[in-house]
Amino acid sequence: MKKRQILLVSLATLLASGFTSKAYCLDYEAKPIRWCIEAPFRTVGALTGGLFCGAVSGPIDYGYHGALKGTKDMAAKFGNEKGTAELLAAAPLGGTAGLITGGFKGMLQGVSHGAKLGWEKPFNRKSYLMEDE
Repeated sequence: MKKRQILLVSLATLLASGFTSKAYCLDYEAKPIRWCIEAPFRTVGALTGGLFCGAVSGPIDYGYHGALKGTKDMAAKFGNEKGTAELLAAAPLGGTAGLITGGFKGMLQGVSHGAKLGWEKPFNRKSYLMEDE
């Protein structure tokens, strides 16, 4: 019984190595060595870009614009979007709601933006900042 199990395991190993031998072969034309060298840098670039952009850059950018939009929308509900009294009355509630929702949206957008650009161009300035292109 043990000989049969050893034979089956060795045959399965031999069969699997035959299928994967091409994957381990370093073909000059395919150049997988470049990908093997770039992969760790790209991974770290995507992680740091996603973390920084999602935790800092995205929420600041989207939070600021969300606070402005929330304040102006609430001031428009009070009657005059550009009136000083309406803007002062709308700032505590509309600005805070816009800041929170904009910051959350910026966090989500920032993580995807930083990870995508961090993978394509690791450690590039654009992967850490939310810029309109």
